[in-house]
Amino acid sequence: MKPFFIPSFKREHWPDIEKAIIANCEDQLGHKVIGKVYSIDYLHNGSKHKDTVGEISLNNETVVMILETAGLFYTITTNAGFKRGEPMITHKTDTANVVSFDLS
Repeated sequence: MKPFFIPSFKREHWPDIEKAIIANCEDQLGHKVIGKVYSIDYLHNGSKHKDTVGEISLNNETVVMILETAGLFYTITTNAGFKRGEPMITHKTDTANVVSFDLS
């Protein structure tokens, strides 16, 4: 497991950024966030992909955070779900190899 981080931001800003992103996702999409994830492998239109915090996603933006709900994963990138709009949404049934952050 990887220790939790938010790329491109100083550690002292992480709690405020995390709270704002989670609140935004829960308000927009109506699902309670239950976890923070480092990476997920998933299927999109029949092709295999991987999103990892700190790396470039399918939409060619840096993954800022991946959040878990009861049935979905939200991938927040520098624009999607962060600066504007909704995060990228992946159903848990379309995912494999989920790696959670070490939150201890």
